[in-house]
Amino acid sequence: MPIDIEFDKAQVDAIKENFRKIQDRIKHGKPFFQRSAIRMHRGVMQHFSDEMGSTGAWAPLQKERKRGGSKVLQDTGILRASVRFQGEDDNARVHTDLVYAARHNDGHGATPRREFMWMSPELRKSIMGDMAVWISDGRL
Repeated sequence: MPIDIEFDKAQVDAIKENFRKIQDRIKHGKPFFQRSAIRMHRGVMQHFSDEMGSTGAWAPLQKERKRGGSKVLQDTGILRASVRFQGEDDNARVHTDLVYAARHNDGHGATPRREFMWMSPELRKSIMGDMAVWISDGRL
């Protein structure tokens, strides 16, 4: 008695439908990317709280602050408050438009590098895992 396995039209149609849903999710990714941008923003805010860059603690204050604050990069709070997040259909972004932000983040001249705009490997891995779940079955 012959036996066989079959991949029938109904199964192919189901796979096509799943691909269509995946394509639709990818085209309209704003909910996923907004959620990711919020998580990235929280990470940057945590860097301010921890006074920590991707390679370790920020350089300490070089002199006492005018307002007496002891938190690095947070004397007035303007820089921290300027950090914004944005999630669109195809990307997540955390940014600041302050002219002097890059000088502090990257270091320049006498200004030591105090990197605040970075994403931890753990957060990156978590977001990539969330993306795989979102693409495959739509769960956020």
